[in-house]
Amino acid sequence: MGAFVLSLELGKRRADAAFSGAVFGWTAFVGGYHWMQPTLVLFWEGRVALSWMVWLTWAAWVSLRFVAVAWIYVALRRRGLGIVTSLMLPWLVAEWIYPSLFPFYLGNALVDQTILVQVVALGGVLLPSAWICGVGALLAQLVLFFERHRPVPKLELNAVLGGTFILLLYGWLSMQSVANSVSLAPEITVGVVQANVDVVHKRAERALSHHPYLAQSRTLEAEGPIDLLVWPETSYLHALPYKLPVYAGAVRDGLETALLFGGIRKFSDNGQDRRFNSAMLIGRDGWIRSAYDKRFLIPFAEFVPFEDRLGSWAELAPTVSRFRPGRETSWLQFGPWRIATPICYETIRPDYVRELVRDSKPHLLVSLTNDGWFGDSPEPRLHLSLARLRAIEHRRYLVRATNTGISAIVDPLGRIVVETKLFETESLRHSVQLLAGSTIYGVLGNWPGYVSILALLSLLLARRPDG
Repeated sequence: MGAFVLSLELGKRRADAAFSGAVFGWTAFVGGYHWMQPTLVLFWEGRVALSWMVWLTWAAWVSLRFVAVAWIYVALRRRGLGIVTSLMLPWLVAEWIYPSLFPFYLGNALVDQTILVQVVALGGVLLPSAWICGVGALLAQLVLFFERHRPVPKLELNAVLGGTFILLLYGWLSMQSVANSVSLAPEITVGVVQANVDVVHKRAERALSHHPYLAQSRTLEAEGPIDLLVWPETSYLHALPYKLPVYAGAVRDGLETALLFGGIRKFSDNGQDRRFNSAMLIGRDGWIRSAYDKRFLIPFAEFVPFEDRLGSWAELAPTVSRFRPGRETSWLQFGPWRIATPICYETIRPDYVRELVRDSKPHLLVSLTNDGWFGDSPEPRLHLSLARLRAIEHRRYLVRATNTGISAIVDPLGRIVVETKLFETESLRHSVQLLAGSTIYGVLGNWPGYVSILALLSLLLARRPDG
């Protein structure tokens, strides 16, 4: 971030800013998403040219965001604003409103720095992003001070140092408070099953693909009492009736424990089957009484945008799912407890998980995921890192069950309690506490985004000092 600011400070024209933005945007994309290109080749079933076209178009879109930030930075500097303000405001606005398939927040990088990242419970990931912007801008000013003898504004220096102190203090206090809440909360024992059933096996052996989950679940039951078993996304591929309640003895096949699993629900509408990627809960009596349908579907993986208008072009899409989006933010009822179940991609959308938590008021978050498409790449670890932030934002335990890894249990401070390896057949058994209550972020949402956009518009619309 400091290097980005230095390039903007040393440039003389808007064209220089645009070039810097494009270069840094491309670098960020290649550094962050290099693993996506071979994944797209696999996803598009060997269509190399199409995969490169999609990847490069995506790179251009990400780079344009950096270009926009650079242009606004220059405009603010010409109005006499300081380096910290000129960087922070457009950056936060871009993080908040710039359309992106995968949300791109600087603050995500702090997920392993437990004490620093706790502020997401106050204002979401925008707050640690703001701190990173401030530190980066301050470092750039220090370089300019030593190289070109530019003074460092005391106001900005004190603001960054004060913000750092507040960040650390809030983090420390939060860790004490959450530890106390967890110690007083009721708990259940959860068993997570990762059967390492990849996408190809699931398709080829649809009728038998859930048998490894059954075998591992029986082993977990034999090892000791469990309150809830969790299987990952689409672990059971035979479509179940949409209307509830429905008896699901074939899914559980003799298991005695309540089972939360990913599967498919469907109903017929005017002769057409409508299918949903769902999370369902089977009680100890074998009946499904509550379910949740995934609402944020992945384009070309779970549905084809404008399929009815594309005609034969839609056949280029490799997807075989053709799911419909869910209609409401429902939850799963587990005895007296409520469980919110964002599925796969939904966990990286903080605004949506906030909506889900607001509507369901859950005591536990359970994410069902299939990262098998991405192979042995950084994606499974990145996906888990992003999901961990949702646990902090809402102060809930997060149970994450995946087909091929990485499955994990995350505490309300975002720390991984226990996890599996990638592409291994493993099971997890651990106690989780059932928590209630709301955070400031849960109530107010991304208020730093609203503050930033109002401040930015006010500054850009104001008359320039020389005007």
